Amino acid sequence: MTVLGQMGVSRPIDIAAGKTLTMKTTEGNYAQYTGVISGDGALAFSDYSVNPCYIQNLSNTFTGDITINAGSGGVIFSNNGAFGATGKTIYLKGGWLQWQADVAADRTLVIGGASQQLRDTGLAWHGLIQGGGFTFQGSHIVLTNPGNTFSGTIGMYAGGSLLNPSTLTVSHPGNINGNSISFVNPYNRLQVAGTPAGGWTGNISWGSYATFIDVVESAAVVNWTGQLSGSGVLTKTGPGAFVVNNTTATGDFDIQGGTILFNDTSTTGIGSHTVQNTAALGGNGTLSLGAGKGISVQNGGTLKGTVTVTGGTGVSVADGGIVAPGESAGTLTLSSLVLNNGSILNFELDAPNVEGGDNDVIQVNGDLTLDGVLYVTFTDTPITLQPYRLFSYEGVLTNHLLTVGTVLPKDGYIDTSIAGQVNLILIPEPATAAVLGLAGLALLRRRRF
Repeated sequence: MTVLGQMGVSRPIDIAAGKTLTMKTTEGNYAQYTGVISGDGALAFSDYSVNPCYIQNLSNTFTGDITINAGSGGVIFSNNGAFGATGKTIYLKGGWLQWQADVAADRTLVIGGASQQLRDTGLAWHGLIQGGGFTFQGSHIVLTNPGNTFSGTIGMYAGGSLLNPSTLTVSHPGNINGNSISFVNPYNRLQVAGTPAGGWTGNISWGSYATFIDVVESAAVVNWTGQLSGSGVLTKTGPGAFVVNNTTATGDFDIQGGTILFNDTSTTGIGSHTVQNTAALGGNGTLSLGAGKGISVQNGGTLKGTVTVTGGTGVSVADGGIVAPGESAGTLTLSSLVLNNGSILNFELDAPNVEGGDNDVIQVNGDLTLDGVLYVTFTDTPITLQPYRLFSYEGVLTNHLLTVGTVLPKDGYIDTSIAGQVNLILIPEPATAAVLGLAGLALLRRRRF
């Protein structure tokens, strides 16, 4: 069947067994089919112009497969029922395919030839996807089948503005089958739903523009072992955690929600990181900052774990920003650190006279501006008159006086008398006189809590 002009067909069409009904249009025309398509034959679309073919009846019953080889045009199925009987295969060999309702899991999509285009409006493809990679042009595509076997890049081509983003939603590593995701336009988004287990192995790339990663569930830990690369700002949203194991990204990271854990030990020239309210930055890898780049912990944000920060301008912590070294006990290593008066330090301490070990400690390989409020949890019986190491530093100490917010089991003070060290020392009561002989009356009056 060839459409020579604009045409709408409402009559039923029956395709005999063993036969294929091929629909095509001439340049500039479109076809709209609202009648029921039935029979045991197959349906094909060929040589379409830019304008599409619409298959709109929701009760089609034909049982044959669908082949789309539509040139520069495409086919729009208005509902799951428009695809006909269940259990069929859709072959996309050319042109584009769009659906306007969730597609059932018993429909298989085979993508052939060069990367073909899918279009959608926020609905799910539950069926199996086989063949090659594809590009996506639309507002939202949802892939739900964990058994997908397609092999090739997923190219996200829509978006372009904050008000017109394009989103790929997945919930299982098998949804993308280890394939790479390329965000081609600004404001594209990867959204991970549910609480998927296992590692994600596909690469994620973006250009010099803003890109988003959203982890929807607070209990989710998305362990991404594929490489991340891009020079634009990557924004992390959603309450869940996203684990970075391999990145060559040089752009900034804006952590607006949840947690980013950096476990990559080979980063170089990475951009600035801003940790916003309720968000966190941690991990056990290395963040090698580019020149002029730094980490800014805002009010309500948290820097945690045993991550190592090198280069750049180091770390600054605003009033209300939180630093919590270790996951339990551990060492946080920073190139430099500036604490503001209202910044918060959360430490677990076990034994004195030990740097690290079962104690939290912050190693500063540069200058330290000491300030803020210290909160301590003791995991063993506190010992008096022995130093609990809080900081080791190699540069210049600017001491604005660290105060203690915790109700200590003993009186105590912050001792900075030894170069390169900041220690907490507990005082036995009522033996204050012994401390006066050790530390001096002026020091005790200034540091004691």
